[in-house]
Amino acid sequence: MEIIYLIPTVIALYGMYVITRAGVKRIEDLKAENAKIAKNQKIKPILNNKEIYAVNQQKGEEYEKYVGKQYEEKGYSVEYRGLEKGKLDGGIDLIAKKENETILIQCKYWTGNSQLKKIHAEKFHSNCTTYMEKNNLDVKCIMAIPSKESINYGAEVFFRQNSPQYRYEIIKYKIL
Repeated sequence: MEIIYLIPTVIALYGMYVITRAGVKRIEDLKAENAKIAKNQKIKPILNNKEIYAVNQQKGEEYEKYVGKQYEEKGYSVEYRGLEKGKLDGGIDLIAKKENETILIQCKYWTGNSQLKKIHAEKFHSNCTTYMEKNNLDVKCIMAIPSKESINYGAEVFFRQNSPQYRYEIIKYKIL
């Protein structure tokens, strides 16, 4: 008698029968159950790099719109530069204005293992400085992120050292 160990549900195989965690089953019945489960499962297709880029770009645009709406609800008029100019936005996605206050906003909807690093904060700082010098303005600069997990320690320290003019703001948003 040959014993075959299978993981995770089949414990041992004895001839025509299988001992599973659910009890003893005939091999043919088990095969039929597995085929039925496989047929009913919906498996997501694997995306190629171009498709992944498009999905991430769409998520970023949704987050920009959401952040802009949050500032509009606070009474700001908002220019959606990232959506209007794309990569030519100069690293400034949104410009929010209210009375004599102007805020430059960069939105980063990074999730999973992606984090905002010090180099990204420094680039945003540079973009804001360029905008201020070019337009002869004194503004606040905010990096909008969806969660505390979206920023690493180096970027957090950078913003603390350059606060209050440069800072990050957590604006929670869950894209489905």
